[in-house]
Amino acid sequence: MKKVCFISLFLTVAMLSAFAKGDKEGTYYVEKGPNNIFITGGVGSHMGLSGTNFDAGFFKAQNPYVYLGVGRMFHPNWSYRAVLNGWRSSDFITSMESKAYFGNLQLDLMYNMSQAWGGYRSDRVFEASVFAGPYVNFASGEDFHVYPGISAGVQFKFNVNKYLAIDLEGRLARQREMAVTTYDRVYAIPTVGVTYTFGGKKVKKAQEVECLDPVKVEETNTSRELASYKAKNDQLEKRLKEQNDKNQEMTRKVSDLEARVAVKTAGPVGVFFNIGSAEIDSRGRANIQLASTLIKNDPYNHYIIRGYADMATGSPERNKELSEARAQAVYDALVASGVDAKQLEVVGMGGQENMFDGDDLNRIVIIERK
Repeated sequence: MKKVCFISLFLTVAMLSAFAKGDKEGTYYVEKGPNNIFITGGVGSHMGLSGTNFDAGFFKAQNPYVYLGVGRMFHPNWSYRAVLNGWRSSDFITSMESKAYFGNLQLDLMYNMSQAWGGYRSDRVFEASVFAGPYVNFASGEDFHVYPGISAGVQFKFNVNKYLAIDLEGRLARQREMAVTTYDRVYAIPTVGVTYTFGGKKVKKAQEVECLDPVKVEETNTSRELASYKAKNDQLEKRLKEQNDKNQEMTRKVSDLEARVAVKTAGPVGVFFNIGSAEIDSRGRANIQLASTLIKNDPYNHYIIRGYADMATGSPERNKELSEARAQAVYDALVASGVDAKQLEVVGMGGQENMFDGDDLNRIVIIERK
């Protein structure tokens, strides 16, 4: 029994000393929160190794049982779990022939030697771990009994994938029994089972910190500053271009407005004709060119072209036809110069008297905005 106690104590001390060592590289960790929670279950045997257990034969010294547990991996090398197991026993209380139901509650702190000593690998198929912790046994026969103890063992895990693993375990348990006399019992507990991790194992690699050359650090900082200045310069150039585009648009609108104001402030344009004629001479073409410029700079308004004749000569019918022909001639000249025909309207006014203090001045076409 002293050997069993020594082995349990050795495993516990080994685990606690290895805890300080942690991950070999110190570059892997498990985030806080509900990650890496697992459940485990399986079957095993509860074999007595002390007293007269074997006197009645091997099969009476061991009892099959089932177990179910839940735990969490809180570090790539470390886990904790609670395991509840039990079955029906023939050697548990006082006599091998008595029948009693028993159960065990085991709290284990587990240390993964493969990951800790071999370096963390997410694709590792085989893992070996040791564990230890308090152990409570309870049994019901004629009476109900609770027995405290400690246990320690080793686990071999075969990872099917990041969710599922097959477990083989061997555990030694030392149980303190208080009856008529005080004595201890020691049990060997081999098991086989499966473990399922919810969401799969989630382990992250911490960022490595290196000692950098001061010159390289300065060069890196300079490069970052230059990149920052370049980005700011590009942004300023973009804003400047946008502002220039706005200025050009504003200049265009101002020019358009000035042209409209000029048109509004300009008076009507007159084109004079010779007696009995509807042909435009050189002075008339100059006036038409001026009128064309004004109308094209004012594309949103309409203009009326009124033709006149001298009432002192010719018949009213002839004067009407002549005034219409003169207005049409001016219309055709304006359209030929690029004026939109939709802006123009032609009217023949016929013969007129004393428009400008002279009969010859009545032979005119007047262009004005409506």
